[in-house]
This record gives sequence, structure tokens and C-alpha cells, in this order.
Amino acid sequence: MSFDTNIAWAAGLFEGEGSVFEVKQPSDKNQSYRYVRMTLKMTDLDVLEKFHEIIKFGKIIHQTDKSKKAQPEHWKKHYYWQLNNKQEIMVLCSLFWPYLCSRRRAKIKELEILPMQFGGMA
Repeated sequence: MSFDTNIAWAAGLFEGEGSVFEVKQPSDKNQSYRYVRMTLKMTDLDVLEKFHEIIKFGKIIHQTDKSKKAQPEHWKKHYYWQLNNKQEIMVLCSLFWPYLCSRRRAKIKELEILPMQFGGMA
């Protein structure tokens, strides 16, 4: 598949299953550190690996019983892709932008991830 087709596929997967949000993490002196995170969580590891292979950013995390509270045995094991790097998030959002619907675009604008040519930061 072409680069554009792969990006369109990855953007569609992210549009349907992904999220972008601000993380507030406590730091010294009663202040909090803020950063943007993109995630994609699912039970299909092969799909996440294809997504990661296309975009080349972030990492895939295998959810373990130790990292979250125990889940019922009949639930499938789940995995998630995560990206925290600001510059990589900007690149990825700009690549995905033409394929995203209004809800994702509004969140990207709200978080001021992209410059003005994408309708982002003022």
C-alpha cells in the first residue's frame, strides 16, 4: 500500500478506537506537569503492530494483571499503543488531520497541538 493509504488506514483506526487527551502529573512544590498523550487500546495485537509499523512513533504496551486491577478470566488480553512526545504528536496529528472527523479535530484544537494552518493555536 502507498504511504497515503497507510496513513488513511491508521487515521481511521485512531478515529474509531483512539484518544488524545491532556495528562496532569504531580511534580515537586505542589504543582502539576501537563502533557498531551495519544492512545489506542484494543485486544488485537496484530492490528496495533500494523498501526505502529505504519506510524513509527510511540510504543505498544502489553497490559498485565500487575499494571491494572485484575480482570475477569473470560476477558481477552488487551494491549495499547501510547505516544507522549510532543513533536511526534504534532507530526502525527498533521498527517491524520485530513482523515479525522469533527470531534477529534475539536479535541486537537482544544489541546493546541497544531499551528494555525490546521485551525489550531491562536
